[in-house]
Amino acid sequence: KNLPSVDEVSFSSAVPGDIGGINLIVSIPGQQTAEPIFIQYMDIDYDYLKTYDMKLLAGRDFSRDRGQDQMSVSDNNRAALTNTSVIINEGALLRLAFNSPEQAIGKIILANGRPMEVIGVVPDINFRSLKDTIRPLLFRNNPSGHNNLTIAYKRGTDPQTLVQDVENIWKQFVPSDPANHQFLDENIARQYAGDQKKGTMFAAFAALAIIVACLGLYGLAAFTAEMRTKEIGIRKVMGATVMDIVKLLVWQFSKPVIIANLIAWPVAFYVAQDYLNGFQYRIDLSPSYFIIAGVLTLTIALATVTWHAVKVAAAKPINALRYE
Repeated sequence: KNLPSVDEVSFSSAVPGDIGGINLIVSIPGQQTAEPIFIQYMDIDYDYLKTYDMKLLAGRDFSRDRGQDQMSVSDNNRAALTNTSVIINEGALLRLAFNSPEQAIGKIILANGRPMEVIGVVPDINFRSLKDTIRPLLFRNNPSGHNNLTIAYKRGTDPQTLVQDVENIWKQFVPSDPANHQFLDENIARQYAGDQKKGTMFAAFAALAIIVACLGLYGLAAFTAEMRTKEIGIRKVMGATVMDIVKLLVWQFSKPVIIANLIAWPVAFYVAQDYLNGFQYRIDLSPSYFIIAGVLTLTIALATVTWHAVKVAAAKPINALRYE
């Protein structure tokens, strides 16, 4: 923490993106529930909330001035939960049927049959992927459960320089084992690596499909314009303007694009909805997404055929009438 580039340092049993699933059986003295209440727990230290910038909804953080805020170790080397302070999240608050964060402060709960006092409530924070529901969580200040060290560094810090500084300190204490480090953003990004690969693959195939479709439209527009050369010449002799001819040809290609969109929208909605259902926290599909996609496809189609339409429409009628 004395390094000039470091803001906060904190020990914990887990870090976001890599939290285990160990639970405590929690109850409120004097209250009976139909089923056991399981609440996941995490062991942290005094500086964890500050390091991760977690704001309290009610109550206070762990304090070094209060003995009960840190779990002691009994003679048999098991953490003694008696007279221990804990902090819970909103999920645990609701699971324990407290009406508000303020109501939970000072309440005694039983964790695996041992009393613990709630001293603070923090908002729900997703430590896992957005595919997982935010779980009820209980924070204990338990030094024996610390497996990770989180270092929050200042803006403008060179991460590689910081890593080297930390490794130099590590070697003073554990010279025989190399330091194993990871960056939080990379740790979280790994949870979505598969989704990003899928997105890249679908984008590549979509781009390929658009290119092939445009080539087909371009060729079809050239063929249609050539087949209707004499018709276009007659229309111009009869008083049709260049814009009239362009509208005629463009509309001919717009109709199948519009029909294709109407067919594709239900299929796209079903596939997108099925994919999003894999996430607990997700966007809602709006009709605007499909309308925008339809407008874009129509624009691409029009841009592809308009050049041919303008070229044919602008030709002299005499040349068109002589066309064989």
